[in-house]
Amino acid sequence: MHLSDCQRFEINRKVAIYSLSISYNSKTNSYQAFESKSSFSNTENFIKGEMSSGSGKLSDGSTLLTGITLKSYNYKSNSGWYSDKRTVERTWHEVQSTFNPEVLDTRTIGHNVFWKTYPRPWNPKTYSGKDDYSYIPSNPIEIPGYIHDRAYDNKEARGANSLFTNEDVIGDDWRFVAQELALSLDPNLDAISRYEAFFLGLGLELFAEPKTIYHYSKKILKAAGKGASAIKH
Repeated sequence: MHLSDCQRFEINRKVAIYSLSISYNSKTNSYQAFESKSSFSNTENFIKGEMSSGSGKLSDGSTLLTGITLKSYNYKSNSGWYSDKRTVERTWHEVQSTFNPEVLDTRTIGHNVFWKTYPRPWNPKTYSGKDDYSYIPSNPIEIPGYIHDRAYDNKEARGANSLFTNEDVIGDDWRFVAQELALSLDPNLDAISRYEAFFLGLGLELFAEPKTIYHYSKKILKAAGKGASAIKH
């Protein structure tokens, strides 16, 4: 593999950091060297990882921070350096994911319908990838989605299949529809929120209606069958 001078410099820089870095041990509540059993083999594997993927692994499977990019500027007679905002945010999240894996990853907020957080299909997540409901939305039209998602989780209803076929959550679906349609008529909300609430309610109604009809058709047929049997006897 042929490496440029910049790539060689970056690998050497990371190897130096690797040799000196410390990490936090949550079990002992203390900081320690990453490689308490440092060996040539560990360092060699780290370098191979850097050369192949740009992400060398430590012996515990973790990686070093990606780093912050500095950019130069020249304006009239002034010049200097500044930190790239995107890489600062990325590095901050890398630190959070290492030391607080069970807290909310704020990057997972606002990725659903109308850029809301709780009307599914994607729930906010912790850094470790678990669903997280600690975020409290400021817009009232998200509250029905929050309640609806929690209800699905409590009944272990997962994925789109539950929306289409799970009859145990029919009541939760229609509660969401009723709440959103009521909010669409609320004069205290702004016009955009009312519009969004209407389409959120209407959207789930279209999904919930077929399984609701199927569910109650079965009940009616079952009751009719019992009635016919009773008449015969």
